[in-house]
Amino acid sequence: MKKNTLISFLVMLPFLYACPAGTGTPSSLQRESSGSYYPTPAPPQDIPAGKYTATELSSLRAGVLPDTSFTNEERKLAGYLVRKTVPVFPMKIGVILYKTGGSLPDGDRKTYVDNFLQTLRNNTDIGQVVEISPNLLPQGSSINEIRALGARFQVSSVFVISESYPFPTENKEAIVTPIDSITGTRTWESFSKVDVYGIDILNGVFIFSISSGIKENKKYNRTSSNIKNPDLLLVRSTADKAWGSLNEKIGVEIKNYKDRVINDKVIPIIAETPLPVL
Repeated sequence: MKKNTLISFLVMLPFLYACPAGTGTPSSLQRESSGSYYPTPAPPQDIPAGKYTATELSSLRAGVLPDTSFTNEERKLAGYLVRKTVPVFPMKIGVILYKTGGSLPDGDRKTYVDNFLQTLRNNTDIGQVVEISPNLLPQGSSINEIRALGARFQVSSVFVISESYPFPTENKEAIVTPIDSITGTRTWESFSKVDVYGIDILNGVFIFSISSGIKENKKYNRTSSNIKNPDLLLVRSTADKAWGSLNEKIGVEIKNYKDRVINDKVIPIIAETPLPVL
């Protein structure tokens, strides 16, 4: 009997030696040495904004965040930051009248667009201008769809035009005199706006954007038979000035873009260049 008890104790001895008192699991030392268990690392500590050291700031690069959050969207943004446009001057561009709306007749809009195209053709930095029909793009098309269409026309950049000519509305803040009340005269306000966005076909980045908006107020009796289509006359006045301003701005923007390319300043920071020490 004593012999059997001794044998049983000797068999169980290695197991009892490996188990700490009060537990039935292997010790942490054995778990680590066996390779089947690694202790969970402590969660990373967030560094409060503005608490980075000069050394940490100097090591930051374009598209690299000072923490561990680097999502697919952030990677895409980082890619846009380091892309360079390499245009050949004089440029070959396409022009799309992408978005129109408002009370300006189609004939007037076509005249303004034709004048704009001629302004581009007269620019020495523009070698060829291709007018691309907006019918080839459905409303709501993405930038990538615009790029794909421009590539089919074999242009290096696309200038996308967006117009807005709202119907004149009454300016409620304008003073209404007793004579105005009798004659039915009110102050009407028109705001015409034209935007142009330059998109590089290859890289999909915006090379510039221009906004030209003109607001005017004019007093008249909308129902008077003395003035034919007074609302249209007011819209035409603001639209004419908005397009005139745009024709002046486009040459400046193209020149500025060319200067940035020549001076290698299209992208504010290159991926291989660290930020300066603050």
